[in-house]
Amino acid sequence: LVGIGDAHLHSGRHGDATAAYLRAVPLREKAAKDEGLGAAEKLKNMRLSAEAHALVADALLAVPPGADVTVSGGEDGDREDGGGRKLLVAAAERVDYARGYYEQARKNLQDAVFFMGEVLSESSVNLGSEKSD
Repeated sequence: LVGIGDAHLHSGRHGDATAAYLRAVPLREKAAKDEGLGAAEKLKNMRLSAEAHALVADALLAVPPGADVTVSGGEDGDREDGGGRKLLVAAAERVDYARGYYEQARKNLQDAVFFMGEVLSESSVNLGSEKSD
């Protein structure tokens, strides 16, 4: 889904990119909460969850100021004249939505850093004996 969102974003279809990234968010959040994984895999999934939220915020902010965020809809959704477009986020709410996703990305990244600290404190790694640059 993120790859699809990236393709839409690079082709200027910001609303469709936003929609693709939004569909990736719950999948990545679920993977980040999977307790059956090793520490490295869990940490990776936590980072990917943060990334998904940041991608939504980025796609929302890529929409031109004053424009609604719309997505393709129906069979004629590929028309470039805007036919078949469905409203995803109104222009007046776009920045607030982006801010919310950015804040969630920041929280998820902070959780990942905290988890990394927990893993290091539980491990037998002696950080004091490592060389410093």
